[in-house]
Amino acid sequence: MKKQLFLLCVAVAIASCEKAPLPVTDFEKSTVTDCEGNEYATVKLGNQWWMAENMKCTTYDSESRKAGNTIVSNVASITYLPYCFKITQTTIYAPGGVNYSAYLTNDQRAKIGYLYNWAAALGLNDGQVDTVFVEKQQGICPNGWHIPSGEEWATVIDYIKNESDGRFKTATGWFQNNDSTKSDPAFAVLPAGYAQGSRYIRSLGFSANFLSSTGSDIRSVVSRRFSCSDDVVMTYNEVKNYATSVRCVKDN
Repeated sequence: MKKQLFLLCVAVAIASCEKAPLPVTDFEKSTVTDCEGNEYATVKLGNQWWMAENMKCTTYDSESRKAGNTIVSNVASITYLPYCFKITQTTIYAPGGVNYSAYLTNDQRAKIGYLYNWAAALGLNDGQVDTVFVEKQQGICPNGWHIPSGEEWATVIDYIKNESDGRFKTATGWFQNNDSTKSDPAFAVLPAGYAQGSRYIRSLGFSANFLSSTGSDIRSVVSRRFSCSDDVVMTYNEVKNYATSVRCVKDN
């Protein structure tokens, strides 16, 4: 009996020493403003400061490669030239009449941001689309911030899985698996979908897709995908002319 009691006490002690998930309210937070005056919530995750909202700027900041230039928006043809999409009701593609975005609140719609193809996000000049970059790329990010690399994406995802509640997506706004009993996580991923170089946004309300600055080859870029169907964060090679959401990370 004494032996069983001792083992039980040891088990309780070990369990109490295990690291509990870090509550969302315990993350250090701040804001950053882009050159058009848009303000974004930011959060410190591990040693990195990340935007907690999607970019919605169309002008490159003063220290960017294309300082002062404006990105063409809502193009109607497949292209590798820089373009972005402002998400409006007229740009939503609802296959079979299913409106995946019906679960988004008005506040979420205001924060869902723009979609950018690789050339627009990185602020590339003609002839640079086929490049596989290794150095930091400011692109459309505010001064002092840059497009995250594939490695930086891997770092923040590992941190959230290990140090917080393991949740990335907002508690509501998704076509499936909403849980309004939980608070929104610090990273607050919203399902902005993607665009294939056409005039329409696809999968709004169904998935969230984020590009990186890391090109996997001359036509593809390392990207991350969050789906409404599960909590798996998928790594995949996205075609560079597809437009996805952008989050920026602060320079060290």
